[in-house]
Amino acid sequence: MKILIMILTLLTLAVFTACGGEDEYEAYDAVEYEADVNADNGVTEPDIDGEPDPEGNEATAVIPAVAEMPNWLAINILDDFDYANERERMWATDIAQFRRYVFSIHPKFRNPAIRYQPRNIAMGHAFDEHLATLIGNLPYMHDDFEIVVAIQRATAVFQDNHFAFEGFMSMVRAYRFPLEFGWLSDGFYLLRSHTDFTAFLNSRLVAINGVSTEILLDETARLIGVENVYDARHVFTRFAQSPVFLRELTAASSNEIILTFDNGGVPMELALNNSDAVSIASYDEWRALLHSLVYSLQGDMPLFLQNRAEWFWYNFIEEYGILYLRFTAFDPFDSTMLAAVSEVFATYNVRAAIMDARGNDGGNHNNAPFHLLENHVPPDMLFYFIDKSVSAALLAGTRMESMGATIVGQPSGQSLNFYVFEVAHFSPLRYSRYEFIIPTRFVDARVTHGLTRDFPDDIFRPHVLIEHTIDDWINSHDPLLEYVKSLVNANN
Repeated sequence: MKILIMILTLLTLAVFTACGGEDEYEAYDAVEYEADVNADNGVTEPDIDGEPDPEGNEATAVIPAVAEMPNWLAINILDDFDYANERERMWATDIAQFRRYVFSIHPKFRNPAIRYQPRNIAMGHAFDEHLATLIGNLPYMHDDFEIVVAIQRATAVFQDNHFAFEGFMSMVRAYRFPLEFGWLSDGFYLLRSHTDFTAFLNSRLVAINGVSTEILLDETARLIGVENVYDARHVFTRFAQSPVFLRELTAASSNEIILTFDNGGVPMELALNNSDAVSIASYDEWRALLHSLVYSLQGDMPLFLQNRAEWFWYNFIEEYGILYLRFTAFDPFDSTMLAAVSEVFATYNVRAAIMDARGNDGGNHNNAPFHLLENHVPPDMLFYFIDKSVSAALLAGTRMESMGATIVGQPSGQSLNFYVFEVAHFSPLRYSRYEFIIPTRFVDARVTHGLTRDFPDDIFRPHVLIEHTIDDWINSHDPLLEYVKSLVNANN
């Protein structure tokens, strides 16, 4: 058996070298390359052996000249491989099909303006290395879930949060614990839960199955395509309720998940099992579960937490003349929303307007009423609230900035250069029938909305950085809204 493993490993390397691999670049994982590209990512990057480098030295790539670049689609990663059974052949065929789709559809390789960027070339090589290794390991992977996870890890090297292998993501979404986590100023906190777990509310999460949250963020970047540390926090809070996600991050050997909290200096442990998870069949069911959970707050519910089941909600704060617009998503378009906002402008003296996209789930940002705000509110009294939310929340923010708005909150998890679905390619693999979705269009949000300020590391940072503390949260205090109120008062 050991001899067979060695032979398959050598074959894998031989194929990869023949494809323009080892003789053209120094082998490394694209996640490591990001350490040099994005110094602000805040995630401990793995060294080549998969372990953090205590000296902080990261691998780098030697990129060949454009004329020497491999023709990705001409490479056949199945050459010279023999399979012991039909299952191995079918999985290898599916992996090769997945690879062809990625290199023929994803803008990193289809768009001539960016396909030869060193970062994209490096990611392509890293992706091929993952898949070649996976095919070589097929004889020893008897559980399909292992293969699905390995494919997902291959996609993570692209650091693209719009690129997903649905085979894995559907498993992550299928069952959820009735908990909701959020990032506050100093870590992850349990903010909402089923009534059975209220004793743990407002406690800071410090570890899962003995693995610290700092390492879990690093592991999240290896498993899911994230673009920076803010995106890693965003992804972690989205999926920290998933038993599948947590077991994979912590390499758990049993079904039990142990969450360790710090509650004001007092350690607390919450042990969860499969019986604690809720089956989720659709996005609507997931939202329904979230809205059945409870908070533990003192005082009135702050505006940004009210009516979160609605994709759009507004309030006019008459004392300050502030129109507050809250978008939990930018879909669908609703003409009644425009009518409601128009009615506020016709009825009241609006002195300032806020568009709040914290916790936004995405959609088409053009559905927001930008023209009404632009026509009725002075630019210096326009404000946009953002947290680590991605995609449409970023585009709405750059649009608001182009109108003169002040951006308030946290840096976005979405890079300013990213990829969107002009036509979503959502296709099943031939044999396993697992689906994947690949973005088709490259976007530079700075160019789209004509922004001129500097954005280090392509991260959309607010003009005014404000984070919630746990005390803000418990006392129903919204420091972002209070900041705007103070400016309105100062302008009286």
